[in-house]
Amino acid sequence: MSLGRDGLDEALFRLLRRLPTPLVSGFGGALGRLIAARRAPEAVARARAAVALLRPDLGPAEQAALLDRAAENLGRLLAEHASLHRLWPEGRITFAGEEHVIAVVRAGTPVIGITCHTGNWEAIASAAHAFRLPLAVVYRPPRSALERRIAEQARARTGLRLLPPGLGSAVEAVRILEEKREFLGFFVDESRGGELMAPRFGRPPTRRGNMAIAIRLALRHGAEILPVWSERLPGPRFRV
Repeated sequence: MSLGRDGLDEALFRLLRRLPTPLVSGFGGALGRLIAARRAPEAVARARAAVALLRPDLGPAEQAALLDRAAENLGRLLAEHASLHRLWPEGRITFAGEEHVIAVVRAGTPVIGITCHTGNWEAIASAAHAFRLPLAVVYRPPRSALERRIAEQARARTGLRLLPPGLGSAVEAVRILEEKREFLGFFVDESRGGELMAPRFGRPPTRRGNMAIAIRLALRHGAEILPVWSERLPGPRFRV
C-alpha cells in the first residue's frame, strides 16, 4: 500500500469515527461494493469460483448478488472499526445461547472458542467484553501497517488480547488453558497455502490449521470447545 493511499485511508478513518454508526456502516458497504473488484480482483475471482462450486443451485444473477452482499459486508466491517467501541453501548449486539457460556464458566473447565469470519466477527469481542469474559485470540496480523494499527486500536477498546502466530503464542495458549483465567479463541477458517482449513465442505479432515490445533489442545488440557459466530442483521445490528 502506498504512503499516499495510507494517508488518505487514515484521514477517512478519522472522519468515520465522528459519524453516527449507521452512516459509518452504510458508507463502508457502498465503498465495498464499489472497489472490491478494483483493489482485490484475484480475491473476487476466487470468491466467484467458490460460489459457483458451492451453490450450483443458484442462477448467475443470484450468484452475483451473493458476491455483492459479501463485498458489502466486508466494506461495512472495515468501516465499522471506527465505531466498534459503540456497538454494544448503542444496543446493536444481541447475544443468544448464553446458557452454553454460563455452563462452561460454572464447570470451571478451560474454554476454547472457535469461530469463522461471518457477519462482523469483531462483535464477538464486544459481547465478551460486555459480559466480562476475558478473551485472547490467536490471529494473523494484516500485511498493511495502517490496517494493523487501526484494527489493533479498535480491538483494544473491547478488551481483546491478541496473540500473533508463533512459538510465543503457543506457549501463551497453554498457559491460558492451564490458568483458566481467559477464554482462548481461534479463527478456524484460515487459509494456508491457498487451501481453506475449515469448514471442509465434504473434503477429508486435515491435521493442519487452527481447527486441528484447537482439538489437540482441548484433548490435552480437558478444555471445552465452544463454537461462536456473528450474524449481521439490518441496522447495522448483530447477533452473536
